[in-house]
Amino acid sequence: MSKLNSVRKGDRAEYISQGIFSALGYSVPILRQEDFGLDFLCTTVENKGKVSYPAKSFTVQLKTNHDSIVYDLSDEKKIKWLLENNLPFFICYFDTKDNRVDFYSTSLIGNYLINKPDCVTKISFRMDKTHSHCVIPHYEHKKGNKIFIVDMKNPFLSIKIGDLAVEKTINKYRRILSNVLKIEYENIVYRNLNLPFMRWVHDYTTNEEKILFGWAHFSEYNTVDSQKILENVGHIIISLAYNYKVEGKLDDYNKLKDFVLRLPFNNEFKSSLVNLDFRDNQGNEK
Repeated sequence: MSKLNSVRKGDRAEYISQGIFSALGYSVPILRQEDFGLDFLCTTVENKGKVSYPAKSFTVQLKTNHDSIVYDLSDEKKIKWLLENNLPFFICYFDTKDNRVDFYSTSLIGNYLINKPDCVTKISFRMDKTHSHCVIPHYEHKKGNKIFIVDMKNPFLSIKIGDLAVEKTINKYRRILSNVLKIEYENIVYRNLNLPFMRWVHDYTTNEEKILFGWAHFSEYNTVDSQKILENVGHIIISLAYNYKVEGKLDDYNKLKDFVLRLPFNNEFKSSLVNLDFRDNQGNEK
């Protein structure tokens, strides 16, 4: 029996990487038979005394080189896991010499998900080898380009296996990862609500806790117009109006009336519009 050396090298990378991921929380490798582009399912932990609690989950694709990762968009079902994954997705590079895992943020894929530019047939993720200060500007796709480039630049986090012996260092890395995960989860919520807004890791230095996150607003989301966006955030606006009313902030409450009245008088919003005293049971404005 035999096994390709390149495959065995990849096996070792996954073994060591799992040890590093496990230091941050819980880590489960995805069996090769079940592998569809993700290598690990991980969950960070929060420590309280002698007990650890699961916190935020994320997925990982592990690479042992810095080559660009290209996804073909022609097969929509095949690529759906990447475009509609409801867990944050990181690309990690494993350095076989240093026994080190570098974490790269893929949050700028939001540019593609929001704009869906014409003619694009592939998405390419690019990473930089250097560990240093980095500023990633908001990326604008050039019209007519067939490849949508997600430039991840430098890793925001880099962990050597030797770091695992220092609990203070690992706790710092957990905080960095948790901070990035927070905005990744926000992006997922915005995407699922069809809201044309996104955030990304913008100004940072590898392994430093101070991270400046960028944000971008777009005029529309896949041809969803302003009325549809208003309906998507309708329940948030109604909840805000209820809070103003309960808190006695009637000026603010009434200022929201114009926005709330733009919501359709249907099963989705009817009872709330009546309970807010903005419309009667027939839908007439009060």
